[in-house]
Formats: sequence, structure tokens, C-alpha cells
Amino acid sequence: MKNRKTISLISVIAAAVLGSSLMLAACDNGGKTAAESYVAMDINPSVEFVLDKNDQVISVRAANKDAEVLLYGAEGIIGAKIKDASERIAELAIEYGYLSSTNDSVGVTVSGKTEDAEGKILSQIDAGFKASCDKAGLQIRIEREGGFLLNGQLEKLKAQYPDNADIQALTAGKYRLILAAMKIDKTLTLERAAAMSAKELSGVLYNNERYHLEVVSDRMEEIYEKLELEYEQKEDALLDGAYLTLLDNGADRAVRAAEYVALRTAYRAVEKIEEIDLDIQPVLTDEQLTQIAEMIGQNAEEFIAEVKAYGAATEEAVEYYLDRLYRNMNGADRHRYEEVYEAAEDLLEEIEEAAETVSAEILEKVRTALAPVAEYMQIELDRIREADDLEEYVLDRMEERIEDLEDWFERNLSAEEKKEVSDKRQELHSEIETLRSELRQAMEDLKAEAERELQALQQARIEAAA
Repeated sequence: MKNRKTISLISVIAAAVLGSSLMLAACDNGGKTAAESYVAMDINPSVEFVLDKNDQVISVRAANKDAEVLLYGAEGIIGAKIKDASERIAELAIEYGYLSSTNDSVGVTVSGKTEDAEGKILSQIDAGFKASCDKAGLQIRIEREGGFLLNGQLEKLKAQYPDNADIQALTAGKYRLILAAMKIDKTLTLERAAAMSAKELSGVLYNNERYHLEVVSDRMEEIYEKLELEYEQKEDALLDGAYLTLLDNGADRAVRAAEYVALRTAYRAVEKIEEIDLDIQPVLTDEQLTQIAEMIGQNAEEFIAEVKAYGAATEEAVEYYLDRLYRNMNGADRHRYEEVYEAAEDLLEEIEEAAETVSAEILEKVRTALAPVAEYMQIELDRIREADDLEEYVLDRMEERIEDLEDWFERNLSAEEKKEVSDKRQELHSEIETLRSELRQAMEDLKAEAERELQALQQARIEAAA
């Protein structure tokens, strides 16, 4: 059975949009690249790098929408030493107006093999930014200790795991790396990640194709994921229907064939709910944003506009903006605001936790999807409380039963019957190829739309910075 955690074809879009310069890799050991360390830069934009043992950039990722604008078409980053890459990032950030006299701080976190190795990387980053900023006559501050929100989260995390030595030893840099790795590898647990080295975690990022070929924007990712899943499910439905040729081959085969097709159809419906409906960051309402603005003493209208400038008003967008505000404050202002920032972060956590609860609307969708297979599977809907329950309870159980049926077919169908199913699938070749062609065209259309969007955003940034 196909693994539902396969890498998305979204990467194809990014490959074309971000350009080949962001896809090349510096190699050693006879062509084999070894990830060694990780760097995160927050201006905003927020950019993440993986470096090799020579402090050479082997991959770069846009962590938010502004970074996608910054990196679009950029050259001189992949394959460069981190000093030169930092100089290039600073140059672009100044050109697009992200780095200016009113936004003059850069947050940098590094996770490397040793503290000395991290210090060496940080020194190179300092030199790279200084080179570009001196040319522009801009004075900036580079902060190495991690953002206020990141450190606050790390402090809470350590309080939750007082007996875990690995978590207690975490630095802001390694914690940022862990968060990036867990976002890429959904199977990675916090405890296991904390026990891994920076080299191992950097390898998790570098060895995952989606880290190299990050999608153009959250909006594009959402659209493409829906599109890709739709076409994949159409193809699966065609192929699954081949088992219906067994309906006239005796009761035992007919019953199992009917059950198999029904289960696969229901599985796809629930999979779509799990992968699309439950995998979208909740968008905060203007009322919630106003509440946060009031907590930190900001004008609500301006705060909402600034947050939405990052794209959708998600929790992540709010955190980026809060961290940017904090970085650009002086010492006295920071001390005054720390308490209210903590309250704002607590509110964001409450919103996030509430979003993890499966709504009545989603449960109704699940009930409708499962209705045709109720006679085959006993699934108690009241056990589905959080998003993970849908996968771990519903999809896993359905997957087990589907695999049991596939095993039964393998053991009990005659060679002639297997050929009958196979031949039926072969007959569908032209229809499947048509579906794939439609998907490729839709992908090209989306790629073109993404390019137009990024070009327009870059031009607008240049004009605004002039």
C-alpha cells in the first residue's frame, strides 16, 4: 500500500521558482555531501542554512514569506562560505528594504559540532553583514542569543522536562535546529531530537528533498497540496476499481473486493481531511489580534496590518512580528515589555491548543466518510479529540485492514485472477496518463503564478526602499 507520508511534488514548483542556484550542493568525499551545522538568520526575513564541515552553504531555505521574496532568483549563496553568503543576504535585505535604520537588528542562532565551531561561524556571519552594511552606511546589531520568544519557549520546555539531561543542555541554537528538523520530519520526537547531535539534525534537514526545494509560499503550498492529493486520489480510485472484476468470481472474492474498494474510498476521504483540513495553520481573527496588540501596548490597527504583511495572520506570523519588535527595542523598553510579551505568548499557546481540538464540523466530515464502511470497521468517533487521533486511530486501523485484504488477495487469488486484475489496470493506462498530464499542467500554471507573485513583490520592495 502506498505510504501516505511520501514527499510532495510541491518541490518541483520550488525547483523552478527559486532557481537552480538554490538547488546546487557543495560536495566532498567523492561526491557525497555531509551536513555539519545549522544557521538561522532572522531579520525578518527568516532564512535557514545547512553548512558542511568547511562552513560552506550546502542548502538554504526560506522560513517565511519575506524570505521567499528575498531568495527568489538569488545567486551567490549555495556553495559560498557562510561569510560570503551572509554578505549576500545582507546586501539583498538592504536592497529590498528589510534591513534599514528602523529595522536594524539581526537575530542569529547557530548549532554546530562544538562551541568553538559555533563561535567561528558567528564571527564569519558578523564579518559578512558588516561588509554589506558598511557599504550602505548602515549600523546594525547582531544578536546571538536567540529571540525573546524562542528563549521563552526553551525555558518553559526545560521546566517541563527537569529530569531530561539532553533537554536541559539545549541552547537556543540547537532548539531552533530541533524545531526546524521536526517540521521537516514529522516522525521526530522532541526527546529523540534533543539526544541527537547538531550534525545528525542538520543531516535530517539536508537529506530531505523538501528542505532544498521549499515551496514558494504557504498559500501556494496549500493550493498545490490540495491539487496533488486530488489527482493522486483520482488515480488510486481508478486502479482500485480493477478489483471489482472479482465480483463474479465467487462470494468470498466478491465480498472482499467490495470491502477493499469501499475501504480504500473511505480511506482517501479521511486522508484528505487529515492532510488538508487539519494541516492548515489556523488564522487568527482580528479580535484575537486586537487582544494581543492591547497586551503589548501596540495600536491594534497598525499591529494587525503589520502581522498580515507576513501573509496570513497565523500564530507563526504573529511570533515573527513580536520577535522583530523585541529585537529593535533598547534595553529599557525590552525590560518593560518582557512581562506583556510573555502574556501574549501564553495567549498564542492557548489559541494553538484550541486549534488542535477536532471540531464538530470535522467530525461530521469523518462520520460521512466512514458511513459506507461502518459494517467493516467499528470506529468510535468520540475517541477522536485531537488531530493526531485521526491518523493514529482511524487511518492506521483502516490501513491495517486494507493491508490484510491485500495479503488475502496475494495468497488466495489464482494466477489467472491476478492477471485479470493486472490487465484491468493496464487498460487504465491512458486515463492515468491523462490525469498526470493534467497535474503537470496545473503545476506549470501554479509555478507561473508564483513567479509573477514573487517578481511583483520584489519590485514593490525595491520601489518602497528607494
